[in-house]
Amino acid sequence: MVKKVLLVDDEADILALLRYNLEREGIAVQVASNGVEALEVAGREQPDLVVLDIMMPGMDGVEVCGHLRRTPGLEQVLIAFLTARTED
Repeated sequence: MVKKVLLVDDEADILALLRYNLEREGIAVQVASNGVEALEVAGREQPDLVVLDIMMPGMDGVEVCGHLRRTPGLEQVLIAFLTARTED
């Protein structure tokens, strides 16, 4: 059961929309607007699911995913990618 979600996106309106809908379902939501912040919040909050934007400035979502997979305690966290990309 997913109880805590970390949303990671550099667009505030997307974060607000997702947060609103998840909180309406009783899910605790943390947000981060970049990759570095995402790693800090994930380490502190230990989310059940990370919804991760792929295209972010600086550290992109693929890099964040790699770091999460190498972080003790977060290796098995569920990760869902969120992107506006049209190609694989």
